[in-house]
Amino acid sequence: MYFFRGQIYGKYKYEDTKAIKDYTKAIELQPKYSRAYLNRALSYSMLKEHDKAIADYNKMVELRPADLKVVVNSRAEQYFEKGDYAKAWADVDKAKELGVNIDNEMIDKLQKASPRK
Repeated sequence: MYFFRGQIYGKYKYEDTKAIKDYTKAIELQPKYSRAYLNRALSYSMLKEHDKAIADYNKMVELRPADLKVVVNSRAEQYFEKGDYAKAWADVDKAKELGVNIDNEMIDKLQKASPRK
């Protein structure tokens, strides 16, 4: 129930603070609920709480390593936003290795902020 209400708050009402509360409750009830971590990470990213978003993306991957493909682009964006370009590049490289399409705009922004040698 909390997870689905969180989705309504986050995806349809754009009330990410309320969504985070519900996803947190869902996680308290089911600590291995990887989708709740993913959705909470998305809500944190909307609120520009990059460290919290990254922590939730990492937890999701810890619970479901095969789902790294799902989060690698989003996590790279969070690293970029907080200025951790080395980790952003590492996620871009990992995404390429996994065959995940990288947002060209993200790569352009990253190259301007931290060009590779």
